[in-house]
Order: sequence, then C-alpha cells, then structure tokens
Amino acid sequence: MLQGIGVDILHSDRFSGLTEKDDFLQQVFTKNEIVQGKTLARPQSLWAMMFALKEAIFKAFHIGLFSGSFWHDIDILDRNTVALSGTLKKNTTRTSRIFCDMTFSRHYVVSIALVQS
Repeated sequence: MLQGIGVDILHSDRFSGLTEKDDFLQQVFTKNEIVQGKTLARPQSLWAMMFALKEAIFKAFHIGLFSGSFWHDIDILDRNTVALSGTLKKNTTRTSRIFCDMTFSRHYVVSIALVQS
C-alpha cells in the first residue's frame, strides 16, 4: 500500500560554496554523504540532490524536522538507496520500502521518494 510520495526541487546555485561551510555540511549530511561529495570536482550538485531527496523523504512520511526527525536520520547510500535511523526508522514497518531517485540539470535538482508499506 502506498504510504506517501514526496518531491522536492531546488536551484542548485544555493549549494555553491558549501565546501567551505563545514558546520552546515555536518548538520545536514552524514559523514558518508560528505565524503561522497568531496570526491567530486563539483560536489554542490550532489549535495543539492541529497538535500532535495531528504526533503522528499520527509514529505513522503508526512513528517519533518519539527516532529523529532533529524537530517542524519536519512543516510543516502546512492541515488536509489537510503538507510533510515531515529524517528524515521520508528515510523516504518518491516515491510516498508522506499523508492527514490534524484536528477539534475544545469540549474535545478529534483528528487522524488515513494514510501510503500
């Protein structure tokens, strides 16, 4: 059964210059996600897609940061695989599945998440 769908789009320029903002990176992204980005010549596109995917996942679960969830409750392993922890993990059943994808253009990133239980 479909539990929720979340979509997020944002302008990727918002993420330019993030390599110098370690406080923001550590607040929003897991160590794994930061390392993934720092291996790229232009990490802002990946971090923008990851940020958008985290937003889409919050929307798909119909919860957000205000409900006790944290950015680190979502660890993006690759463009189609995430690991959940904390409040988000508690809101899933053993049979819950998250389908997700991310894409980008020159100026925009789009991420989608579908939660099925």
